[in-house]
Amino acid sequence: MGEFHYMEKTTAPVLEVVVPRQRILDQIASREPSVVWIGASAGFGKTVLARQITKQFGESVFWYDVESIDEDPAIFFDMMKCSAVLRSPKCRELPDISAEQMPHLDAFAPRFFAQLAQLLGTPVTLVLDDLHNIPSTAPLHETLVNVIRKHPSKLRIVVASQSEAPPIWRRVETDLDLCFVTQSQLSVQDDELNAYLQIDPRWQGLSQREGISKAVLELSGGWITGIKLLLGHLALEPDVPVARRCEESRETVFRLFAITVFDDLDQRTQQILLKTSFLPFVPLQMVSQLTETIEAEKTLIELYEKDFFVGKRTVHASRNLTAFVYHDL
Repeated sequence: MGEFHYMEKTTAPVLEVVVPRQRILDQIASREPSVVWIGASAGFGKTVLARQITKQFGESVFWYDVESIDEDPAIFFDMMKCSAVLRSPKCRELPDISAEQMPHLDAFAPRFFAQLAQLLGTPVTLVLDDLHNIPSTAPLHETLVNVIRKHPSKLRIVVASQSEAPPIWRRVETDLDLCFVTQSQLSVQDDELNAYLQIDPRWQGLSQREGISKAVLELSGGWITGIKLLLGHLALEPDVPVARRCEESRETVFRLFAITVFDDLDQRTQQILLKTSFLPFVPLQMVSQLTETIEAEKTLIELYEKDFFVGKRTVHASRNLTAFVYHDL
C-alpha cells in the first residue's frame, strides 16, 4: 500500500459546523474513561463525536479508519508505525511486527504502544472509526484490550461502530472503565437542534420559523442525516409552511433511511420489521406468531433497547398487554 493510503486511513476528518454535543462530552469528561465506545446506526454522528472527544482530551491522537483488511493485526501495526513516523521521525525506533511475533501479540502490542507514548512524550488516544468492519472475533479486539489493561495511563481508545461491543470488551467493562455512548444518547435533542440552527450559516433564518424544531425532530427521530436533509428542503422554500414542507419531504427522508440504515440490518431483522410495520402497534405476545419467527420477540426487544426507531407502550393495562410501536420511518 502506498503512502497516500496510509495518510487516508490515519487522517482525522475536518470538522466544520456540527451539532453541539456538550451534553455527551460533559458526561465523558466527568468519567475520564480508558475506552469510549460510540455505537449507533449510520448517520447518527459517531465519527463527528469521536473527533469532538479527541479535541477535548488534548493528547496525541491517532486516527485509524478500520477496513476489513485490519482483521490482520500485522497490517494494523504496520500502518500504525507508518502513521507515527509521519508524525515524528523519532518513531522509526518503534518495533516492526514480524511473522515470528504474531503468536506473541500479548507481549508485542503493549510494548509498541508504551514506546509510542514515550517517543511522543504524551499519552496516546487511538480512534478506531468503523470498527464494525472487522468481525467481533478478530484478534485485534483482544490485542487492544490487553494493551489497555497493561498500560491504562499510556493509551485511551475511542471506538465508532455500527455494532455493539464484542464480548471481550464487555467482560472487562468495569476493569477498563469503558464508557458506552448509545444511539439513544446520540439522538439530537430539542436544545441541540436549536443551537445548531443558530450557528450554521446554511440555516440562517430557519430558527425563527414557528414549529421547526418540533416538526423536524418528530419526522427524523433525532437522526442527524435526516435532520440535515429536512433542513435543506426547508431552506430551499422559506415561504412554505414548516409542517407542509416536512410532509412533502417524508418520502425523500424515508428513501434515505432505507438506504443508509435499514439496508444494513440483517435479513431476518428486516423481515420481522417488514411483516409487522403495517400495524399501528405490535403486541409483544403476538410477535413470534405474526412473523413466524421464534426469535422475533427477542429481536424487537433488542431494537427497542437500542432505541432503533422502536418504542413500547401499554395498550391494555388491566391485562398487562405491552406492544411495540414504530417510528414513522
